[in-house]
Amino acid sequence: MVAPISSLLFFFAGEFPVLALDPAKVAIIKADDFRNEFSSGQQWTNFLSTNRALGVKIGVGVICTNIVGSNSNLISQWMRAQEAVGDVEFWDHAWDHTQWTNTSSQLVQEYMGSGLAYMQQHLAQSQAALSNALGHDVIAFGTPYNSFDTNTAAVINATPALRLFFASSINTVRNDGLSNRVTAVYIISESDGTGLPNATKFTNSYPGGPKGPVSLQFHPASFVSNAGTNSLLEYQKIVQYLQANGYSLLLPSAFVACFPAITNQPLSRSALVGSTTTFSVSAGGDAPLTYQWLFNGTQRVGATNVSLTLTNLQSTNAGNYTVIVTNAFGSSTSSVAALTVMVPLILNFTNGHIGQGYVSNRFYFTLTGPAGSNAVISASTNLQTWTPLLTNTLGSGTMLFTDMLATNYFRRFYRAALGP
Repeated sequence: MVAPISSLLFFFAGEFPVLALDPAKVAIIKADDFRNEFSSGQQWTNFLSTNRALGVKIGVGVICTNIVGSNSNLISQWMRAQEAVGDVEFWDHAWDHTQWTNTSSQLVQEYMGSGLAYMQQHLAQSQAALSNALGHDVIAFGTPYNSFDTNTAAVINATPALRLFFASSINTVRNDGLSNRVTAVYIISESDGTGLPNATKFTNSYPGGPKGPVSLQFHPASFVSNAGTNSLLEYQKIVQYLQANGYSLLLPSAFVACFPAITNQPLSRSALVGSTTTFSVSAGGDAPLTYQWLFNGTQRVGATNVSLTLTNLQSTNAGNYTVIVTNAFGSSTSSVAALTVMVPLILNFTNGHIGQGYVSNRFYFTLTGPAGSNAVISASTNLQTWTPLLTNTLGSGTMLFTDMLATNYFRRFYRAALGP
C-alpha cells in the first residue's frame, strides 16, 4: 500500500535546480495520453523504466476519465508510486480527449469550440480526478490535439492551481487571453506523427538541440516496434542527443519554479508629509533575480533593489508603485501598491491677518491640512467631552476659524480631525 501524499497547492516531485540554468537549454519531456497502466500492456512501465535508466525526469499527461471507476484505487496506487520515485509528475490532459462534428459540419474538440460551460465542467472533473488519485493538485495542463480558444483561456485563468500550459503557439494563447500568471511553454511534436519520433529528422531540424525553454511531445502508448520502426529506440536517441548537448530536462513544477514568481506583494500604505516609507517585495525563481520599481507606470531611476525607500515624502510622491522581477526565464509584475501622502492638520493660534489668537472677545485660529478635505473642529472644557463646532472644506488647504462664544467659558480646548 502506498502512503498518501499530503495535499499541496504545488507538488514538488523532485529537487529543483540550485545553480542558474540556461533557458535555451531547458526542456520538458511531455508524454501524452496516459489512461491507465492495467490496460496498456505495461507500455508505460517500460517507458518509465527507459527514462530512469537514462536519468531523465518526465511529465505524464493523464486522460482523466480513465482513472476513475472500478480500478481507481489500483491506478491511484500505481501513479503515486511513480511520483514517489521523484522523476515523474502527472499533469492534466483533459477529461475525455474527444472531438466531434457539430450540426454545421464544424470540427469541435474538448477545448475548442465546445463552449465555456462544457470546458468548465470538464476541467473541474479532470482536476478533481487527479487530486483524488494523487493526493495533491496538479499544476500543468495540456489540451487534446493542442487546441485552444478564448474559452480555454478563461477556464485556465479561473483555476488557481494551474501554473503551466503546453502551447502549440505561445502568441496565440496569449492573444486569446491566457493570463501571465500561467507560464506557457512551446510544444515540439514527434517528427513522423503520433507515436513516431524520428531521431534523424529531429537532429537535422535542431542542430545542437531546439532553443528552449521548450516541451518535447511524445505518445508512448502509441509507440510502435516492428522491423522498420522502433519508436522507443528513436526516443532514446533524441533524449541522449539532448543530454549530450547540455540540456536540463525538468519536471513541470521544477520548470515553473525557474520563472520569477512574486511570493509577497508590496503593500499599500499611508504616510505623513516629510516622513519616510518603504515598499518591499519577495520573489522566487532561478537566480539571479533583478528588480525594477515603477511609479505610475514609469521606471524610477536607480530603484533596482528588493525594497524601495522614499524619504522626505511630499504630495508628488503619492501614487501607484509596482515592481518588475526578472530573470533569464522571464519577468513577473507585482500588484499595485498605492501610496497616500497625508498633510497633517495643524492648528495655528497666531494668524497674520488678525494677530494673536484672542482678540476683541473672540478667539481666532487657522487650520492647515490637505487641500479639498473636510475638517471637523470640536471644542471641550475638560479634554473628555468634545462638541463639534464646525465641519468645513479646506478648499486651498487653509481655513480661518472664529469662536464667537469663547468668552462664555473659563477655558476651552480645540481639536481638528478629518471628516467624511
